[in-house]
Amino acid sequence: MLRRDAERLRVADNAASSALRPWERVGARVGEEIVVLDGGVYVWVPPGEFMMGSNDGEDWEKPVHKVQLTRGFWLGKAHGDQRAVLRLLCGDGAGVSW
Repeated sequence: MLRRDAERLRVADNAASSALRPWERVGARVGEEIVVLDGGVYVWVPPGEFMMGSNDGEDWEKPVHKVQLTRGFWLGKAHGDQRAVLRLLCGDGAGVSW
């Protein structure tokens, strides 16, 4: 239900404005920051590879393995909830029932 509401709001919002919003574009450099309408700060994480896990940690951390990000993404610098994500993606979140 949440996904359907978000999609409906996104489609309506895109119809109202054809310009890319800051978080819809690809970042220019590692660590680039944007501030969105509600004041949230997001940092660009580019595609690439890194090692993840631990060989001597908890069972769920094992083993160390390579992770590949095929697309970059914007990562929030502070904790956010579903409502904040919907505001970011869809505007004010109006019409979404919790």
